[in-house]
Amino acid sequence: MTTQTILPVNAEALKALSESKQEPTWLTDSRLASLELAGQLELPKLEKQRIERWNIQSYGEYKESKKLASLDELPEQVAKLVEGSREGGLVIQRNSGTVHVSLAPELAAKGVIFTDLETAVKEHADLVKPYLHQALKNDEHSMAALHAAVWNGGVFLYVPKNVEVDVPLQAVMLSDDAEATFAPHVLVVAE
Repeated sequence: MTTQTILPVNAEALKALSESKQEPTWLTDSRLASLELAGQLELPKLEKQRIERWNIQSYGEYKESKKLASLDELPEQVAKLVEGSREGGLVIQRNSGTVHVSLAPELAAKGVIFTDLETAVKEHADLVKPYLHQALKNDEHSMAALHAAVWNGGVFLYVPKNVEVDVPLQAVMLSDDAEATFAPHVLVVAE
């Protein structure tokens, strides 16, 4: 059985969003190619799920997230999650975007990078580009392709060779706006 999919995103809007976020051309091109693949590929074949019952047409729309001036602005449920665990690093995504990023200076001095993926794409493209969408390729099925096209926020962790991270690094993904696109992507590169 196949399930017909009508893409919830159009190429012009995706390109305009990518350009408004000043993403590199290679990423805009990758997003557009992935969107095209999403319209051509079949849905994944899941053994224990009836995917045809999922509402895969409702991805919401990109809504820019306001950066936190202080962690005191966090909703109570998130504040409890991060309480006492801020020593290594913390990335918080709320709906479509990242609202907080921190990394212990000792880890940064060792070359560790822990940030949102959108920032990493711009500042560390040499580390991101070779690994982005390699664990799950965008041509495996339509859901992988659509995710590769619309991901936002997310997390990037890079640990250089012979560096040991012995303090917690925490990423919190919060979705509290049903109309906002929420599609974080996590990329870990450890040499």
